[in-house]
Amino acid sequence: MNIEKAHTEKLNRLSNLILKRLEKDIEPSLEKNLARLIHLLSDIEKSNNFLLLQKAEMAMVTLTKAKPNLELADLLIADLEDRLSVNVKVGSFLFRSLFTLNSPLSIVLFGMFVTTIVGHIAVFLGYKLLNDLVSNLNLNLPLILITVLSAGWGSVLSMATRLTNAETKFYDVNDHRVLFLTGFFKPLIGVIFSIFISALVMSGFIPLNINTENDKYLFAIIGFLSGFSERFAKDIISKTEKSILSKE
Repeated sequence: MNIEKAHTEKLNRLSNLILKRLEKDIEPSLEKNLARLIHLLSDIEKSNNFLLLQKAEMAMVTLTKAKPNLELADLLIADLEDRLSVNVKVGSFLFRSLFTLNSPLSIVLFGMFVTTIVGHIAVFLGYKLLNDLVSNLNLNLPLILITVLSAGWGSVLSMATRLTNAETKFYDVNDHRVLFLTGFFKPLIGVIFSIFISALVMSGFIPLNINTENDKYLFAIIGFLSGFSERFAKDIISKTEKSILSKE
């Protein structure tokens, strides 16, 4: 039997079991857990994960016993919510429960949002606190910050334009922390790429005619491309590596 078809049939049996239970009087102590389990059904279907479906069945069995085991059912359903990223308390690993998200896509977006806020704060503080340090190193701080900001914006825009097509892929990820970190670190990777490529340009390793009046625009472009296109950054890094190795 086709695995997807078997998963669907098994899910339908679980849905029918829940429906039959709802046709009877429900004790108030069971209502909340049943509602949570019903809310999970569509996400279990999208996940196409037999293990998660079996856990849902286990939770239903514990709720339909003559003496329901509410504690076990609550633990099973909480684990399903955590793995499916449905009603996940992201604050439990970020700042202990300030946010509740409803889908894998929203968690990725939240990760991007946190990085964007933290990144702009870091740029502001960097401009205020690092002037003395970079002046001693003979570095152009405004140019660095322009490059970093452009890379961050490029990464966010790149990921935002791809999220719709990648949404179904996120349902294959059973740990919501991975989803959050995916959104969080993508802009940071773009920033690191942009700093490295800018260093190559400033060192003269990549020969570009830099006009001191318009260099800020050039580095804004370099930063944006480094964040928006990982292929652009990887190609430059690969060519740099080959060039250095060929000189050894």
